[in-house]
Amino acid sequence: MSRPHVLLVDDDRDLVDVTRELLEDGGYQVTPAADGEAALRELAVGGHDLVVTDVGMPGLNGVDVLKAVRARDHDLPVVFLTGNPSLETAIEAVHLGAQRYLLKPVAANDLLATVADAVAEGQRRRERPPAAMLQVEGMESAGLPQAFDRAMDSLWIAWQPLFRRDGSLFAHEALLRSREPALVRPPVLLAAAERLGRLGDLGDRVRRKVAAEDRAFGSGLVFVNLVPSDLRDLSLLTGRCPLTARAGSVVLEITEQAPLAEGGDVRERLMDLRAMGYRIALDDLGAGHSNLNSFAAVEPDFVKLDMALVRDIDREPIKRRLVRAMVETCHDLGITVVAEGLERPGEREVVEELGCDLLQGFLLARPAAVPL
Repeated sequence: MSRPHVLLVDDDRDLVDVTRELLEDGGYQVTPAADGEAALRELAVGGHDLVVTDVGMPGLNGVDVLKAVRARDHDLPVVFLTGNPSLETAIEAVHLGAQRYLLKPVAANDLLATVADAVAEGQRRRERPPAAMLQVEGMESAGLPQAFDRAMDSLWIAWQPLFRRDGSLFAHEALLRSREPALVRPPVLLAAAERLGRLGDLGDRVRRKVAAEDRAFGSGLVFVNLVPSDLRDLSLLTGRCPLTARAGSVVLEITEQAPLAEGGDVRERLMDLRAMGYRIALDDLGAGHSNLNSFAAVEPDFVKLDMALVRDIDREPIKRRLVRAMVETCHDLGITVVAEGLERPGEREVVEELGCDLLQGFLLARPAAVPL
């Protein structure tokens, strides 16, 4: 089992050295950041279980770091350390959901106890059932299997374009839709499939419908969503999958809303899929579970920034800093970056300025039953 990962942010080097040693001896993996800007770069990499940050730092302070955390992750716990407490920062810390507000110097036992509690709370938050699953659990006595069968029978694909920055069409994303009223929202339909053990059936039905749409393949690449469990579907690697004949035009888009399985199995499956001609995308980069370190295994051709980061990016400087760090990291790795969820011209202007390669959202085109 891996050790919990703590991002430690403080401009006092001596204090960082002492605190890092204390936490590492306590069983934690620690990444130090010397200031707020360094913390933003580490947050772009992701994979942290806790952030411990000083409040008073030159440039970006601890409150700015907390805002950056909340811009990408509502569940990641944050602990404040300060030698100069103020009512203003304490109120803002509570408003933004800081776990604790500790006064320096902090006794070793108090710090270790606070870190342990914060890490445990973060884990509990991660394990909460999502709203879609709670809705499905409330339906089970009212005929969930029958509703799911009706949803499968009324399944259809909505097509949303992706554009280059010059406005030219680059690809379409195939979006799951159903006319069954009880399961009309895609997250609820997916939760129902998971609950009934029928994710494989749903994925197969979607891929068959996508493969049958000649018009979408005639105008560029097609992005097709996969849940991580789809990578265990051996039909993807055989001629039985209806997308096999079109693999060279397909980008398999894997959601990062849940962590991908570690180990060689995922890497080997993706290598096999690439050998067949598929390209790979990671969705929801910047969401709570996303982690650029997973690129070592996945090596995506594309990443899609989480919509929560893109929303109001022209009005929130912290989001601009985070996205800039993510784009720079992706480009260093040769990865194409997609900004999705664009709704306003100001958002488009900023993501283009930050170097995002492809654009998607209601501002440009809404999903439609017929591809452009």
